[in-house]
Amino acid sequence: MNRFNWLRDAYTRYPTITDGVIAAVLLGFILGWYWLYFHNFPQDERPTPQLIFAVGLTVFMVVPLIGRRHFPLTVLGLVTVGMMLFWLDSIIKYYDFVEPTLYHQIAYLLALMSAAAYSYHRLRNWVCTASVVAEMGRLTTQLIVITREDSLYLGLLTWSTVIIYPVFWWLGNAMRARREKESELTERTAQLEREREENARRAVFEERVRIARELHDVVAHHVSVMGVQAGAARRVMDGHPAKAKDALSSIEIASRQAVTELQRLLGFLRQAGERDGVAPQASMRNLGVLVGKMREAGLHVAFMTDGEERPLPTSIDLSAYRIVQEALTNTLKHAGPSKSSVTVRYEDDAVEVEILDDGGGQAAGTSHDGSGVGLIGMKERVSLHGGELETGPRASGGFLVRAKLPLNGGS
Repeated sequence: MNRFNWLRDAYTRYPTITDGVIAAVLLGFILGWYWLYFHNFPQDERPTPQLIFAVGLTVFMVVPLIGRRHFPLTVLGLVTVGMMLFWLDSIIKYYDFVEPTLYHQIAYLLALMSAAAYSYHRLRNWVCTASVVAEMGRLTTQLIVITREDSLYLGLLTWSTVIIYPVFWWLGNAMRARREKESELTERTAQLEREREENARRAVFEERVRIARELHDVVAHHVSVMGVQAGAARRVMDGHPAKAKDALSSIEIASRQAVTELQRLLGFLRQAGERDGVAPQASMRNLGVLVGKMREAGLHVAFMTDGEERPLPTSIDLSAYRIVQEALTNTLKHAGPSKSSVTVRYEDDAVEVEILDDGGGQAAGTSHDGSGVGLIGMKERVSLHGGELETGPRASGGFLVRAKLPLNGGS
């Protein structure tokens, strides 16, 4: 079968050329038949006018097959008219030997099949029906004439060709249905490919947003701590060199931790799909360490847990830790000398983190208005897990951040 793939490809890719070849082959067979028939007569009795009429009518019928896929109903109409002219000549007995050959019948069947397969006109079925009825009328007339003048066998042979019409009509409809199905499958495949590309773009975008959140949390936290410690070191440098030395030591530790976490994120980007070689530091298990660093940076933080502490799903664990980190970092940067408290509540189906400060600094109320990148990151993390986030000034002063993350939304 593979040896004929080139023929099938040519038939599909060059329809007009292949239809032209088919028409030329049919025309050659018909003209050859007429030429043999014509030369069977003695030279002085050859029916030249009859031959000219038959050849002209054949060209009228066969040549339009070149456009059978582009103008299927028109081609069927022309071929049907040609068959009717042959029939009319047999009735009036003007040219005795002029009759449609088997190749004319093949041309008609090809035109009928093409009309069923390639026409999308709403009158397609009506035109095909009218053509078949006309052709059956022609064959019925020939049946009567042949039965009367020749034999019943030839009449039945003529009439048996009628059985072929429904077969070719059905074949054309089958080709049409197959082509429409292939077109539908092609469109569906293209649509799935577009959806796949869109999903891939969305996944890349979401991953970029996630990485941006991680980078912001890491850089903002450590840089804020280093900024506060540097300011404290500057203020006590002259009077208390030991305290300045401790502040500088905290800056050194914070910078190293920032570099370590950045290397972890960059390593993840370089080795997509592989486990990170650096142990993750962002976890609720390390929340006590985070609180300790904030205390070293000068923020008074009280840390409490409510409920039985237990391992959390990875994404929930990371999100809860980052929310606490961001809230404490904002307090350290903007709330001035203040006290904060961190409460973690472990419920049956959720974990809740609550961060409070007393807002001792003038900027505390203006730094938590929800317009900053940090609070936007909190909202995105909570929304990702279908949780609840509450942020805003407290009636007694200070600011509140409370996030509740359902455990069934973790990964």
